[in-house]
Amino acid sequence: MKIIRPHHTLLVLVALAATAALVAFLFPDKGIALGDVKLRFKPWFAAEDTTTVIPAPDIDAHLAALDSLAAEPIDTAVNYARKESIASLQFANADATSLHYFFRSLEEAANGERRVHVFHYGDSQIESDRMTNVIREKLQSRFGGNGCGLVCPLPITGSGNILQQQSSNWKRYTSYGYDNGKCKHNNYGVLCSFARFTEAEAVSSDTVEAWIELRPSSMATARCKQHDEAVIYFSNTTSAFQLSLVAGDSMITSETIMPSQGVQSRRWSVRSNSKRLRLNFKAVTSPEVYGISLNSTQGVGVSNIALRGNDGGAFRRVNTSSMQPVLDDLQGELFILQFGGNSVPHLGGESSAYRHGQSFGEIIRRFKAMRPQAAIIVVGPSDMSTSIDGVYQTWPYLEQLNEGMKAAAFAEGVAFWDMFSVMGGRNSMIAWVNHNPQYAGPDYTHFTPAGARKMAELLSKAILDEYDGWVLGTED
Repeated sequence: MKIIRPHHTLLVLVALAATAALVAFLFPDKGIALGDVKLRFKPWFAAEDTTTVIPAPDIDAHLAALDSLAAEPIDTAVNYARKESIASLQFANADATSLHYFFRSLEEAANGERRVHVFHYGDSQIESDRMTNVIREKLQSRFGGNGCGLVCPLPITGSGNILQQQSSNWKRYTSYGYDNGKCKHNNYGVLCSFARFTEAEAVSSDTVEAWIELRPSSMATARCKQHDEAVIYFSNTTSAFQLSLVAGDSMITSETIMPSQGVQSRRWSVRSNSKRLRLNFKAVTSPEVYGISLNSTQGVGVSNIALRGNDGGAFRRVNTSSMQPVLDDLQGELFILQFGGNSVPHLGGESSAYRHGQSFGEIIRRFKAMRPQAAIIVVGPSDMSTSIDGVYQTWPYLEQLNEGMKAAAFAEGVAFWDMFSVMGGRNSMIAWVNHNPQYAGPDYTHFTPAGARKMAELLSKAILDEYDGWVLGTED
């Protein structure tokens, strides 16, 4: 048997390494396409760097600087934060008057004179009440109010606030996405979706029963578990249906609702000491159920409305006549519009990315038309990373999209919160992924619960800093 000497093995390894180095040197920079597959070599300068071409920022130092800013006296902190354009809300010409009606509404709510509602719309970054739960907690603890806000009749993800079950015959219809949940009309409602327990456009003479059951989650805050009333919003009642509400083991009401058009509601005074709420339906043709509100009659309510996979375009396919009655009924005085991330992988160049960001102005105008006095805060996309030549780094053109959305907010006279910069800017997502505890997941896109909470605390502080600055100004 032939013996392989160590120096023979070494020579073979050296030869293989030299061959690989020569191939890498001669290989085209743009790679070689083999059908749908492209072969490329990782660049030599990234051989020892598995995360980023440009070193990621020191996220701990960055966040510590933001935290130290929070300790400053409020009159100093507001001015300094805006001057630095990092953690504060930003406005065209530093004009924050678009928030002042909302601030007056908060004071009235705190005095028990009215209620105020905040609608937090966003993409999957806020699913399962992430970020929204912190904003709700901060506002309700300061200005009063209870409840978890609007509940989707057929959610696609669970919530930390509500344990929800429903009969299996419900179907979800949305103004966004590519599934078969579409209708001939665009009356998708305040959640950009509704649910039915009979097929849309179907004709039948059979009576169908359905139900939705809600229980408070042990993970919800004390205020979130409490509410004074329950309201159901629905539309397109083409035939009479029977609706009953059971709280705990007690029947609260049962009625037959006659056919009608437009958005309707039924409101019940239901204290939160009930361990469950159950809505029972019976009909030949289902109404289109927009949502169930669990709120208090005073203070602040906050709804989490996550539109998975959407960049805000969902609103373009919703008739505002199906949204506005609910916004009015709940007295929506602040809209937080957190979008942009789902556009990033599809951007084709710097100028087109900027223009796409600017087009968000159309969405802002839709909300201004529905609630002219309400405040709007546009939240730009977070940093997101993708692998380029085997190296994780910020997606191309993300910064131009962010700047375009900021320009749209400024042009419409509303606030902008630069989440990309607050995170730390370019390549900061890598630092958030590598942080201990982990602030972002391995997809280099979504925050972990810890990261979402951190980001929401910074956004909440930005809003409350503006409020405190406004209070100081009114006292002068």
